[in-house]
Amino acid sequence: MDRLTHERVSGIKTGYWSPNKKDELIERLAAYENTGLMPGDIRTLVAQNQRTTISLPDGSWFVKDNDGNNPMGNDTDGNLWCAVQAARL
Repeated sequence: MDRLTHERVSGIKTGYWSPNKKDELIERLAAYENTGLMPGDIRTLVAQNQRTTISLPDGSWFVKDNDGNNPMGNDTDGNLWCAVQAARL
């Protein structure tokens, strides 16, 4: 995300400032408000969708998502693998 606001660090004033025009700031604020989400809701959603890469001592690695699944990784020979779910047609 490209921030439109920046924290004041001059020591004279506190809060935030922006070099952007008011119209741009209002459009971005409206887009955020139209989601119906609060900042805490967004942090929760981001945390729920993060994956963790786990490196093993033998040089292999795998990715674990928040559901405990391992959707991808590599073996000690450097071969990549990806778990897929088969679907019936």
